[in-house]
Amino acid sequence: MRAFLVCGLLFLVGIGVVHAQVSNPLVQPVPSPPHHGRIDLATGQITCDSGDKTVSLVITWANTDYTGSYLTTAWAFAEYLDWGVLSTSSGSDIVGEFQFAYATTVLDTSVGGPGVSTCVNLYDDATGWCNEWGQGIVPDASYCFSGLGGSPDGVTPTAWVYNVDLTGGAEFEQDLGAFGYSLVLLDTETGPLCCYAGTISGGPDAEGQEDAFDEYLPDVATGTCGTYAHMFPGNLLGWWLSLAQADGNGGTQASSTFRCGSGANANTFTITRDPVLGGTFAGSVAATGANVGAFLAAFSTPLTLTTGWGEILVNIADPGGELLGLPFDLGDPAVISLPVPIDLTLCGAPFSVQAVGFGGSITLTCAYDCAVGF
Repeated sequence: MRAFLVCGLLFLVGIGVVHAQVSNPLVQPVPSPPHHGRIDLATGQITCDSGDKTVSLVITWANTDYTGSYLTTAWAFAEYLDWGVLSTSSGSDIVGEFQFAYATTVLDTSVGGPGVSTCVNLYDDATGWCNEWGQGIVPDASYCFSGLGGSPDGVTPTAWVYNVDLTGGAEFEQDLGAFGYSLVLLDTETGPLCCYAGTISGGPDAEGQEDAFDEYLPDVATGTCGTYAHMFPGNLLGWWLSLAQADGNGGTQASSTFRCGSGANANTFTITRDPVLGGTFAGSVAATGANVGAFLAAFSTPLTLTTGWGEILVNIADPGGELLGLPFDLGDPAVISLPVPIDLTLCGAPFSVQAVGFGGSITLTCAYDCAVGF
């Protein structure tokens, strides 16, 4: 991803820019409110935040109570590891968008600079302890960016908050419970934007956080393992992240509705798992006559067309073509299962599916009209 035009300032509602005295010399104030951008992974575009969504998203976890400061760093490729506990369910495990933030003195691309390069990693069941990335532990989800917003003069620390739109195939699943998240910065002039993470005396902050983020060097042998007490007076610091998950309660529910035309076809096809996003779509077909197996044919629209073998109940002339790749299985019953992508743009997509028995004879079965959903 490359350069983009500076998108103006976003004054974050309810977040005050704090210019308090900092007890750690590495924690420095940011003189102005953050800029705000959107990264669309499906198109590769970096733009001003539009917030357009085809699927309703619900913020289920956030650590965004901004201190007005950022952590300066002397090490490129250092990892800043934080953690949280996801306890609010949206009715779906699918994360369709996340937000992260940093501040930097790297020169912005709009004035000839390289901009910021960084990676955001997420680890399931992690509690922010020991160097995940530096030890080669593979994240459950990882996103890397380059050419992000920088400083207009290469001197003034400038904050950036990015919403990363994952819809279109870049989504990931995050279950309830503990998870780790890290920011890996690829230069020595950028640091995570700091948020409150509880008090030194052990009490949580307003968002339930009570652990400072940890800082690790890229060399495992010299990296630290434990909480690095970056703090404002009396407060530990975490770094900015929020997760927005698909609204599985209010969104389209996966469904399969039986349809058998005039009733002339064999009623031997049963859908055993509806097409749930991130799940498995499955069905079984009992053998009829001399059949030795069966395949599925799916198209976006239904049809009723009488043939010598029975009724074709899917629109084989649909311009979208066959959707599943004609999966088949041999045996009685023929058992066919297919993974459903974690892609929120598929939510609500309709299709009709019919089984065809083969081997010795052709058998057309009854069909199902389906919808992809939660």
